[in-house]
Amino acid sequence: MSVIYLAFANSSDSDSKLPFLSEEEESIRKVLEPLSVNKQFSLIIKPSITPDQIAADLTNYRNELILFLYSGHADESVLLFDDQAAHAEGLAGFLGACPKLRLVFLNGCSTGGQVEGLLKANVAAVLATSAKIDDNKAAKFSMRFFETLANQGSIDDAFAAGKNEVTMRDPNIKPSLSHELPGWGSAAPSFIWGLFTLPDQKSVLTWQLPSNIEFDTDEKYEPNKLLIQSLLESLSPYRKEIQTILKSETSTDEGDFEEMGESEFQVVDTEDAVADKIALIKAALPRPISQQINKLLVEPAPGTAQRKHYHKVGLDRLQQFYVIYATLIDIVAFTALSQIWELTRVKDENETDQAVQITDEQRKVLRQYFQSSITKQSNVKFGDLMHSLEGFFSRNGIHYFMEELPGITEKINDQTDFASAVQFFETLDHKLQGHIEESEAKQLCVVGEKHLSAFVKEIGFLANYSLVSIKAIDVEKYPHRPTPRFKHRIINLEPTKEKLEEKFLVGKSSLDCNSVLLRKGLGKANEYLNLSPFVIDRSAFVDKASRPNLYFFDRYDPDSDAFAFKHVYQPNDPPLLIREGEDLQIIKDQFNAFTKILFEKPLSPA
Repeated sequence: MSVIYLAFANSSDSDSKLPFLSEEEESIRKVLEPLSVNKQFSLIIKPSITPDQIAADLTNYRNELILFLYSGHADESVLLFDDQAAHAEGLAGFLGACPKLRLVFLNGCSTGGQVEGLLKANVAAVLATSAKIDDNKAAKFSMRFFETLANQGSIDDAFAAGKNEVTMRDPNIKPSLSHELPGWGSAAPSFIWGLFTLPDQKSVLTWQLPSNIEFDTDEKYEPNKLLIQSLLESLSPYRKEIQTILKSETSTDEGDFEEMGESEFQVVDTEDAVADKIALIKAALPRPISQQINKLLVEPAPGTAQRKHYHKVGLDRLQQFYVIYATLIDIVAFTALSQIWELTRVKDENETDQAVQITDEQRKVLRQYFQSSITKQSNVKFGDLMHSLEGFFSRNGIHYFMEELPGITEKINDQTDFASAVQFFETLDHKLQGHIEESEAKQLCVVGEKHLSAFVKEIGFLANYSLVSIKAIDVEKYPHRPTPRFKHRIINLEPTKEKLEEKFLVGKSSLDCNSVLLRKGLGKANEYLNLSPFVIDRSAFVDKASRPNLYFFDRYDPDSDAFAFKHVYQPNDPPLLIREGEDLQIIKDQFNAFTKILFEKPLSPA
């Protein structure tokens, strides 16, 4: 079996100890041990080791070693194990003799001087440092690197993730990728981490950890079981019916079985019980999420339009995991962006002297977000976007419409299951752009359900919100009634109804026409947030259309000067493109008005 070898070495001198080394070890252990248990590889962790032990282990695992990490004190020519020096030339000889070795990661100060010797010794790829590094940053880089590998990211993906992790905290750090020998000499480069291969070995950067998960689909992995339970637990604080179900399950008297000497018995849901749980989950979530989760949990009835069987392990199910994740983060992101649009619009309309407070870095992130899709190889990761939005809210004193959002960024930045889930889906996004074999997709479904379950556990608060489409607004004014009233033709986008009916909402104030609103709680007028132009109902712009036709903003394409939108329920369909002079010009005008205030010039030059 393939071997991953992790060596950690701290100093016995209290003044030289690396305070974050144990945290790094624990975090890497946490993400790799489950894969080792699944027999994907053998994980060897040495929290304290001598040069003699290293030599013995590298000899012993010579034919199985695929990845070697050293984290501790080092310099250009030695690694320090328990304050004993292991010289680079000898270590390179041991590592170069390992035929399956794909990566050597030297996470210590100034290890760049050892790169050339390792590459010449036939090591395929080396990750090293060019200067002294802060222990905390070294640990953060390493933890994110291995988390990405554990989520089936390539070496290249993992390096990019580590780079993003540290540059988010310190933009002066410049990790670099090279296919040449470093040749640093006495002139230290401007970056700290470097990933090196020889030109004829650069294909190694696409290498991933072994993914041969050993499971019996019929016995060990039951699709949707973990996801349903996680959704119920996440939604229970907001729905009494779900609380009742969970309470009844935990209070089941299993003592009856124990008295019979049959303690191995467990309560198993009937098909009707599972269907009841799914119905409660669907009813609790906003319609765009509810409809996508339904595809995953329910087997399509014969003769229906849905031909893909998302409830079975395979590529279709894996893709649907990502669609659900993308839908969730879109709703969260659009809510925050809509509040910014509301703030900038109010300031502009009132011609207030108090300008919107936004940093250059926040402008950069938001511009990148608008011009590249968050769901299709975006340059902007969800964590970076939320970090920028949170900073903007803080600088401008904005109170969150979605009160539960402030903790999201903190959860992404911490070493939590939620953060691992975000990293998994960002890596999966990259993989789905390429080719995934059906066998690999089946294996990833097991990991994917675990991560989707971890993600949904943190977003149960969405049960507090629903969507409303405003199709048209009439003004009612009569001689005997001096104050006009506004009659809104609306459609409540209820999650479980197949046929949605138009209703009327009458009030003394007007909401925005041809818009999609996010409604909080009981739906009082002051508890609406307009999500347009980020979410639009295409049918609201068609006089005789009655069925809602929702689209989410995807990106602005400067080459065609078009705003691209993806269909909420069929996101992989060709996008809806909004160009100058077309029937949805008002949507483009809204984007240009927003971005002109935010970026000091509109996205579209027209």
